[in-house]
Amino acid sequence: MELQLYFSKIKDSRRLQGQRYALSYVLLFVVLSLLSNASSYRMIETYIGTNLKTFKKLFKIKWKRCPTYVQIRNILIGLSQHELEAVFRAYSEHIGKEEAVKGKKRLYVAIDGKTLRGSISRFEEQKALHQISAYDIKEDIILGHIDVKEKSNEIEAVQRLLGQLNLNGVLYTMDAMHCQKKLCK
Repeated sequence: MELQLYFSKIKDSRRLQGQRYALSYVLLFVVLSLLSNASSYRMIETYIGTNLKTFKKLFKIKWKRCPTYVQIRNILIGLSQHELEAVFRAYSEHIGKEEAVKGKKRLYVAIDGKTLRGSISRFEEQKALHQISAYDIKEDIILGHIDVKEKSNEIEAVQRLLGQLNLNGVLYTMDAMHCQKKLCK
């Protein structure tokens, strides 16, 4: 899978002794489990364990058993959010270039903001996190997301995200707040 090759570019923060399971394969299997409705570390472990025989044959890995849910959690906690975001964006860009070569065009990108549930911390006086995501409707893939800065708004964040994605020939759908005549200060 091409996605696994992109995951192999991520720096592994674990010590060499702690790298029993290759990071790129763990991330690939985590993504596959999430796409199969796994919603907890234990469910991810169960998914990988259930499909381990198939994964070993398909990817020629020599794991004796699947990583435990604690190992999966520790691997994911050790990842750099920015590195992971960069890899997903590079993969999305790669898919877009492949489609352009095949003569396909990306038609619709939906942009929307969401407040992340459970991200508020009254103890640390941290407000809930708010993110903007760009979603390719045709290919069912998130092209990128960006945090809305504190004391800012969605309009400014959307403009930053569009600048970073740098897509041409796209029809965007957004909330009505983006229909203002004067969008920036």
